[in-house]
Amino acid sequence: MAKLNKESLMIIEENKALTKFNEQSNAQVRELKTQLEDMANTENAHWSERVQKLEKDLFLLNATKRNKDHKLEQLERSVRDLEHTTEGQKNTIERYENEIKSLEETINRLNDNLNEMTEREATALLNEKKAARELQQQKEQSLLLEKELLDMRLQPV
Repeated sequence: MAKLNKESLMIIEENKALTKFNEQSNAQVRELKTQLEDMANTENAHWSERVQKLEKDLFLLNATKRNKDHKLEQLERSVRDLEHTTEGQKNTIERYENEIKSLEETINRLNDNLNEMTEREATALLNEKKAARELQQQKEQSLLLEKELLDMRLQPV
């Protein structure tokens, strides 16, 4: 019986040691769980913040990209408008240059006609003056002849 008592005492002691070990292990498990939860919460908070920051950065990046794309579209539209305007201006300039050339040709033709007419007018004026002089001379000669004739009639023969 003593042996049984001794074994019982040993089993009791072992049970106490195992209970104490279990309690310590459970306490350690609780502490590790608490630490794990704290770490998980901290990591969760960290990654939540990181995700929010990345989402915000992505949103800003997309907004910036949309803004740049919009500005690029506006610039491309402006370039097309300016190219169209430039083409229209080139056509207008070409048309004006053709009109100017045509008008210069007309002016040159009219100047040639004017010079020819001025020359004809000068020749006609000279001919008119010459004819007027000749007429005047003929009138004078006619008057002289009439005077001579009159003098001859008045003179006794």
